[in-house]
Amino acid sequence: MKKMMKNRISLNLRMLLIMTFVILLSASMNCSNDEDTTVDTVGTPIFDIAVGTYNADQSVVISTETAGAVIYYTTDGTDPTGASTEYTAAVSVAGHGTAMTIKAIAIKSDMNDSSIAEAAYTINYDAVSMPVFSQVTGTYNTNLSVTIDVSTPIGATVIYTIDGSTPAADTDCNITNGIAIASGDSVAITTTDLTLNAIGCKTTWANSSVSSAVYTIQTLPPEYASGATVGTYTSGQTIDLSSSTAATTIYYTTDGSTPVCGSGLSGVADSSTATVLLSTSGVYDVNAIACLAGWTASTVALIGTYTITGTVSDPVYGTPGGTFTNVPVDVTITVTNPASATVIYTTDNSTPTADAGCNATNGTAVASGTSVSVGNAGSTTLIAIGCNLDWITSSPVTQIYSVMPGFASELAYGSIRDVAVSGNYAYAVDAVNGLVVIDITDPLSPYQLSALRPTTPVYMQNGMGIYIIATTAYVIDYSGNLFIIDITTPATPTLVGAANIGGSGGYDIFVAGSYAYIANNSLGFQIVDISTPASPTLVGTYAATAKGVFVSGNVAYVGAGYPGLLILDITDPATPTLTGVYNSADAYSVVVSGTTAYLADSWNGLLTIDVSTLASPALVSRYDTPGSAYGIDLVGNLAYVSDSSGGLQIIDVSTPDTPVLAGSYYDADDSAYPYNAVISGSYAYIAGNMFQILQVAP
Repeated sequence: MKKMMKNRISLNLRMLLIMTFVILLSASMNCSNDEDTTVDTVGTPIFDIAVGTYNADQSVVISTETAGAVIYYTTDGTDPTGASTEYTAAVSVAGHGTAMTIKAIAIKSDMNDSSIAEAAYTINYDAVSMPVFSQVTGTYNTNLSVTIDVSTPIGATVIYTIDGSTPAADTDCNITNGIAIASGDSVAITTTDLTLNAIGCKTTWANSSVSSAVYTIQTLPPEYASGATVGTYTSGQTIDLSSSTAATTIYYTTDGSTPVCGSGLSGVADSSTATVLLSTSGVYDVNAIACLAGWTASTVALIGTYTITGTVSDPVYGTPGGTFTNVPVDVTITVTNPASATVIYTTDNSTPTADAGCNATNGTAVASGTSVSVGNAGSTTLIAIGCNLDWITSSPVTQIYSVMPGFASELAYGSIRDVAVSGNYAYAVDAVNGLVVIDITDPLSPYQLSALRPTTPVYMQNGMGIYIIATTAYVIDYSGNLFIIDITTPATPTLVGAANIGGSGGYDIFVAGSYAYIANNSLGFQIVDISTPASPTLVGTYAATAKGVFVSGNVAYVGAGYPGLLILDITDPATPTLTGVYNSADAYSVVVSGTTAYLADSWNGLLTIDVSTLASPALVSRYDTPGSAYGIDLVGNLAYVSDSSGGLQIIDVSTPDTPVLAGSYYDADDSAYPYNAVISGSYAYIAGNMFQILQVAP
């Protein structure tokens, strides 16, 4: 039994050993089978040319160490696949400037694809050397033959243009713009201002940079050949000119201007010569150029200055002789030919004379254009000649100037404070008669035509100011009353409307549009609506000691005693506002022209004031009159100042910063004491202790 058990155990042990062996054998066989199924990878493609830049075309061979593998590649930068181009022959990398990146992969069935191989190549050919020109950029006086050389490489071709464009060719030296010649050949330059551009090219070489040159072909300037040399002559002369450039035409001027080809005076065409004729008196600056078709004109030849003299032109008087009224006459005497002439004049009725050097032997010598003052009462005979060195003296020219007193006529009145003129009538405001109409058809014989002194609705006191527009007169009296009078019929002036504006001391009036502007010594500057003439109405006031007024646009200029000149903004008539002030002692009348105000000041005379900046008026000049300046009228460049005891002062203000006395009138016997004046035509009409008419112009 024990033996049977032992045998059974032995059998089981054997079975266990057998099963263990089988299991181990099976595992061993499985391991063997796994090793046999491993897959290999195709070898990475290899490029036979190293990555880099080359100066010649390249053929790149691609290979792999794996036999039977197929290579695929790209040249556009993308990664290759089995669908890419199959490699069958060397890949060409060709052409100057070519940059190519080759990517390749090797593929074989039953094997893993290779890694992607990559190689970058650049082709830059050697460049042809720049062409060299035998003549550099510049100005030449003859046609040119320009040789063009290219040193490297031998056998290079030159491509050039002469139209300013850039020559061009491809990498095989096929021309795309320009003309081809061999290196060492020449190009003819026969036209001025021509631009020559050139490049060198050769197959498998890079084209050279552009060489450029600009050629100016210019004629030689004319030169003095024969005839009169530079100088002064008393008769006509000829000058011969020539140019060393053949077949040119010479153009010239005699007035110093620059001659122009094809225009003006010239010599014989294509002869390279010219004869200049100077026949009449004058100063000639001769300039010349030489011209040839297709060439640049020569530089201007300054041949020289020639003076041909003759008889000096007769003197011309800026102010012809005539009769003048108590005003100095400034006479400008001018000689036009030659401009350098001297004027010699006399005022004693003798004939002026000069020696050969043009020095005065009788009379006074002055430059042409000088003013001679003829200001004495009576008759002055002015005789003048023109002379110049090497010229024949002109004939004497005579003018007679009669300077007479200014008084024309007068009418006696008690006290006239202002006057206006319309047509053949003067309208004066008088303390006794009110508005007086005076017929001045004949200024030497004026007479009173009519008068009007209203008593209702208000009584006209001492008339102080008058302003006329068309057929209506506006009068202000000292009591502040405004009268609107129809003067359509001067013989019967008719009251239209009147009103007491207020205050005493009405001095002056100015009318514009629908408003009357009044200077009132007690209530100030007043604005009155006169749109309804029958009932004028006060609409605005600015307090001041107003004595004179002038209106321009939306600005009123008020002579206001002291503080002086007030500048008021009257845009809103109801509320005039102060813009600027110029202080003076006792301002009366004011007149404005442009940006200049002329102010009559009883203490300071005539003040000229710059009002270009209204907020800050500035004194330009002061002319102290001998009396007390009350009134002013401006005609052109003359200010007529009513100067009371100083009479009528006529002041030239053509140069505002230096006014000068042009004339004056004062009759000591009648004590007229001008207070205001108005100028009309050749006469001044004076308002003062009497009505006077003065002649102030011929």
